[in-house]
Amino acid sequence: MPETNKKEITVRGVTLSVDPEVFNDLDMLDALDQIQEGNGLRIAGALRKIAGDQYNELRTALRDKKTGRIPVDVVGEVFTEIMAGIVPN
Repeated sequence: MPETNKKEITVRGVTLSVDPEVFNDLDMLDALDQIQEGNGLRIAGALRKIAGDQYNELRTALRDKKTGRIPVDVVGEVFTEIMAGIVPN
């Protein structure tokens, strides 16, 4: 298998090393399509695939220290930041 050039992006203090091949997957494309169509429930799975082993570190960084929750609006903002950094067009 050929080596891929991982792209690094830092969001909310977490540097993610993203393998562009994660987007060469029908399940990922389906999730992205559904997110774009307004199905926000697919964002967690897509974010998990994009962040890979760093998913829990990212979740910890996004967790509100007062409530212990990860606000969905913040997740949406971060997802947009990640996508813009990886696929700048």
